[in-house]
Amino acid sequence: MMIGTNFTPVTARHFVKKIVRQVKPAPTVFVDRDGVINHNRADHVVRWKDFEFEDGAREALRLLKKAGYQVFVVTNQAVIGRGLATQAEVDFLHARMLKEVQATGGDITEVFCCPHRPEVNCICRKPRPGLLYQASLRYKVELPQSWLIGDYITDVEAGLSVGCKPILVLTGRGKEAWESWQQNGKETPPFLVKPDLFHAVEHLLKQE
Repeated sequence: MMIGTNFTPVTARHFVKKIVRQVKPAPTVFVDRDGVINHNRADHVVRWKDFEFEDGAREALRLLKKAGYQVFVVTNQAVIGRGLATQAEVDFLHARMLKEVQATGGDITEVFCCPHRPEVNCICRKPRPGLLYQASLRYKVELPQSWLIGDYITDVEAGLSVGCKPILVLTGRGKEAWESWQQNGKETPPFLVKPDLFHAVEHLLKQE
């Protein structure tokens, strides 16, 4: 755009606002994997044959794409550090998951995965927020404007530590986590509780 003598303060402000809108990061949702997108398994989900989508998960991801959200999966996968699966096997599973999501109209921008065992005490294993920071740096995510959906308190804690708006779902380990929270007589939770990923997405879309 050429700036000439007719470029007044009013048109200048309009131009700046237009540029800001163009570079504004897309709204973001972080989603845990096991127990949220797919069924949890006691013996771990390490191969595609073990992977089964939660009811409504693919539709939830389709709705997020339709609404213009970018979605990042943030998942602890200590099976790699424990030698129960290789990084290549987990990467293959994630590639298949992304392909299936895309086939039903959804999209996952990237999967951020912590491969370490808990005792390694790394900064990327939830409840630490390393995976969220990785996504934020790579994609210029505005963390305080973002949502995080998970099925365990460690997911919620990771989100809260960086200012995300967390939602605990009752699939996977979520029901157990929510019952434990209530039984311990804790204060009003600093997170929302929804039945599953679909209902969590349905809620956050109504808030925007």
